[in-house]
Amino acid sequence: MSVIFNKNLANIYIHKFFGGVFFVCGLLLAGWVFYNLFIERLPATQGQNPAPAIISAILLLLAGYRNVFGKKYNSKSFKRSYESVIMLWVEPPKKILNKIKVTYGDSEAYAALMEFSTAENKKVIVMAGSIGDGSVYFESNNADGVGGWIGGVTHEHIKNSAICMVKMAEEKTTEMRKIDNFTHVAPQNVRFTILGKKDKYAAEFIHTDVQQEQHPFYRLYAAGQDIITGYRLMDANRK
Repeated sequence: MSVIFNKNLANIYIHKFFGGVFFVCGLLLAGWVFYNLFIERLPATQGQNPAPAIISAILLLLAGYRNVFGKKYNSKSFKRSYESVIMLWVEPPKKILNKIKVTYGDSEAYAALMEFSTAENKKVIVMAGSIGDGSVYFESNNADGVGGWIGGVTHEHIKNSAICMVKMAEEKTTEMRKIDNFTHVAPQNVRFTILGKKDKYAAEFIHTDVQQEQHPFYRLYAAGQDIITGYRLMDANRK
């Protein structure tokens, strides 16, 4: 079953809603205390200690402020979150890498990646594993900093597209350059990366160029888009 990573977004909205309620209540209580202390003492409050009301107002304001204004977008943690997901594929622990038995070609390819940027300059990466575990991740403003879909290995359409993508990518290694480190795609481009136990390769093209059927990497691009389409169809069927 696919998992959508945006579940934390609802939690953020809930926290902000109740934070707003606390903040408004804190303001009202603080105003009431101020009025009683400095403008006009209400009969019902004569002889009452204002300390509990003052403390309650402060606590409500702090709680409200923390939930509404305290959760700021942090570009550094956002970047690390997106990258940390990718690095689990690019540089898996040796114990996990040794357990990967299905590979293709001389490079012993176990995964193929396709990364591109959206019109809003948010990065999207399609990850295809050699056993058909196709996944899609994208930069997001949610609490984790990353959204996406996983679990495609249990769905025939996505599984077949993922295996096809890895096989086609490995066949293209002669048209790609060998790399030592993973680097992100440049804006307006599409970057293909093949991950192998022995070697890693990459190639990058202008996005609009690779969308043309005559482009040598068009079929590889189409396989990556098939994985995205598979997840979109699954989402549509659930609604």
